[in-house]
Amino acid sequence: MDSLKVHLDSVGKGGCGHIAELKGSGMPSLTKYFSVFFGLLLLCGLSHAQISPRVGDWWTHDVSSERQGKATTSEVTRKVVGLEEGLMILEVTTRWSEGERKTRETRDMNLNIVQSGNLLYKPHLDFFHMPLAIGKRSYAIERVQIDSGRVIKMAGEVSVMPAQKILTGAGEFDGQEVVADRRFTDPKTGDSSRYQTRAWFAPAVDFWVKQEFFERNIQDTADFSRTKILLKAFQLQPR
Repeated sequence: MDSLKVHLDSVGKGGCGHIAELKGSGMPSLTKYFSVFFGLLLLCGLSHAQISPRVGDWWTHDVSSERQGKATTSEVTRKVVGLEEGLMILEVTTRWSEGERKTRETRDMNLNIVQSGNLLYKPHLDFFHMPLAIGKRSYAIERVQIDSGRVIKMAGEVSVMPAQKILTGAGEFDGQEVVADRRFTDPKTGDSSRYQTRAWFAPAVDFWVKQEFFERNIQDTADFSRTKILLKAFQLQPR
């Protein structure tokens, strides 16, 4: 092969417009350039992944939590039961040793929570921006407790990390980690606590496959709660 040209069309933000050109016929060079080519394909695919949920999609995660020294475990299944006006409606089934509970959750097409049970996020949780692009940004939203009207202000910084392999109970996936460092502030009392969320999104699953949370106490001297969530099983409807 005297000449090889591979063109990757530029597909928008993320900088995946590249041309790799090889002249010559050496096998080591070919191997090197094919490795670069497939690496660029992987990076482009992750950077420009958009979710495309279907009614009937479901994801089950194992959840382990520790809150003020008390440890609990549960299994949570989210199933898409409706799609409307840029939102997906999920039935959330939580199972633990004593029984199970069903609630509803609404997310936008960036996977951000709009409403979860008694909590409403205004305008939404603003955690994911699809397609994911490596970098940092700041954000500020409000979380409203619907029954009491209590408002908590949430503000901080979101960072998107480079592509990586993510190992879960449902297999290994290519994805990206998103980290949100923020503070919760009660405008009425002035109380504030530090909170971090880490989530790993995998395009092949069309959802996050792993999450970790921690919240510090008001004095910021110890963890108030910690939670780890890992994908156990999932099923997607035909795309």
